Amino acid sequence: MTIKELREKRKKTWDTARDFLDSKRNANGVLSEEDSKTYDAMEQTIVDLFVLRKAFLVHSSYIHYQLFCS
Repeated sequence: MTIKELREKRKKTWDTARDFLDSKRNANGVLSEEDSKTYDAMEQTIVDLFVLRKAFLVHSSYIHYQLFCS
């Protein structure tokens, strides 16, 4: 998976989570317990994809440094 693909997957996951949140809130803006757990899992996926993308960027910077700067 490329950095671009990770970014696109994160964006798609975020859009899905946002739409889920908008559709499941009650009149007071609150989620049910079950929907809250579902949203929390979506949010964790977004965080995981961000961390993975960041790790790819750090690794690719290190490789670039090793190839071209040492």
